[in-house]
Amino acid sequence: MHKLLPVSEVARRLRRSPTLVYRWISEGRLRGQKYGYAVLVEERELARFEKNAPARRGGGGRRGKSRR
Repeated sequence: MHKLLPVSEVARRLRRSPTLVYRWISEGRLRGQKYGYAVLVEERELARFEKNAPARRGGGGRRGKSRR
């Protein structure tokens, strides 16, 4: 059996929020398995996702361009 990771660990490794990881799972972009109340992702699935995921866009968010 492969190592299962909680969403919080997946988010930490991807440097993303857990909310975004849950969205990717619900959209089918990342495969997760529900065990009781927890959603877990296989470590090999995370490796597949990291390999195929597009690079992060730079800039955006609250620290993006300053408003004038």
